[in-house]
Amino acid sequence: MFKEKDFFDNSKKFFLLLASCTLILLFLNFFAIQKTVADSIDFLVEPVSSAAFVSSKSLKEFLGVFGEVNTLRGEYYDLKEEYLKLKAESSFLPVLKEENLTLKEQLNVEFVEKDLILAEVLFQDWALRSESLIINMGREDGLNEGDVVLVGNMYVGLLIEVYENTSKVRLPTSRASSLKVMIINQDENLNLSSFEPQSFLSGVAVGRSNVLSVENIEIRGNIEKGDTILINDAKVGTYLYLGDVLTVEEDPTATSRTCTVQLPIDYSNLKRVFIKKGG
Repeated sequence: MFKEKDFFDNSKKFFLLLASCTLILLFLNFFAIQKTVADSIDFLVEPVSSAAFVSSKSLKEFLGVFGEVNTLRGEYYDLKEEYLKLKAESSFLPVLKEENLTLKEQLNVEFVEKDLILAEVLFQDWALRSESLIINMGREDGLNEGDVVLVGNMYVGLLIEVYENTSKVRLPTSRASSLKVMIINQDENLNLSSFEPQSFLSGVAVGRSNVLSVENIEIRGNIEKGDTILINDAKVGTYLYLGDVLTVEEDPTATSRTCTVQLPIDYSNLKRVFIKKGG
C-alpha cells in the first residue's frame, strides 16, 4: 500500500513537472511564433515601405527640379531685363558722342555766337537730291524763316519753312539756292571773328542737285584749286565757310568764270546742327 502511495506521489510530481515544462515550452513557442509573424510582416512590408520612401524622395527631387527651373527662369528674365537696359544705354552712346563732337566743333571755332540753338536732323529725302533737311526745332523754339543753319563756322543752309516743332533747311546744293560768295587765296590767313577782306573775287554760288558751283566770277585775278570760298550774302548776315575751289572752268572768250566747290560737309551724315537766330 505504501509503495502505491509513493508511486502515486512520484507520478503526480512527474506530471506537474511535465506540465510546467509544457507550459514553458508553449510560452517560448508563442514568442517564437510571434517573432516569426513579425518578421514575416516586416519581410512583406519592408519592400513597400522602401519603395514608398524612394518614391517620396524622387517626388521631392522632382518638385525640387521644378523649383530650380522657376528660380533659373526668374534669374534669366532678370538678366534679360538688365541686358536690354544696358543695350538701350549703349545704343544711346553714339548719339551722345555725336552730340558731344558737334558741341566741341562749335566751341573750337574762332567765334562763338550766344544765340545758337542745337537741333537734331530728322530727315533728308534723297529723292530730292540734297535739296533740304528736316530738323526737330520750330516756331515753339523761337525759330523763324531766314535763320541760318551752321556747324562750327561752316554754312549748312537757311530755314525756308518753319512749323510748330520742325523746320525745313534749304541746302546750298539745292537748285533753289543762290548765294553771293567771295573767293580768297588759300595762302591768306583767315580769322572770321575779325575778318576784313582785302583782296577777293566775287561770284554767285548756285546749287546743281548734289553739286555746288560758283558762277559769274570776275575775270581779274587768279583762281586756284584749294582757294577758300566764303559766304558774303545779306541773307546770311555773317561770313561763313562754304568750301574750297575744286575745279576751274575758264573760257578766254567769256566775260566771267565758273568753278566747282568741294564741300566740307557730307549732308547725308549730318546728325546735329546749330541755328543762328535772326540771320
